Amino acid sequence: AIAAKRLSGADVVRPSVSRAYYAVYSLVTSRLTERGVRGFGRFGNPSHADLPKLVTNGLSDLSVGRRRELSKLVRRLRLAREIADYRPSVGLSETDRIDVIRGMILAVGMLGGLA
Repeated sequence: AIAAKRLSGADVVRPSVSRAYYAVYSLVTSRLTERGVRGFGRFGNPSHADLPKLVTNGLSDLSVGRRRELSKLVRRLRLAREIADYRPSVGLSETDRIDVIRGMILAVGMLGGLA
């Protein structure tokens, strides 16, 4: 999260977007593990495709509405990260970067902040 925020002032939209997603991915994975959710993929981490479902089913201490909201947010951040990392022909604007950073901050807040 800190790296994504630091990159926000420079002309580095794509790395900032990617790091913001991975900050949320890491925090969600940590919270799932703290709640006893296990059995992730072959590297011991959840797949990116499974993360929204794991949010919905594994973070039962959050309200159903919060889990749905966080799940949608994770999907949106992942899409932005995939564009940033794998689709150089698709433009990302400063507005996109700001939207992703705001999404990261919202997700961190929903998960109780950084440990």
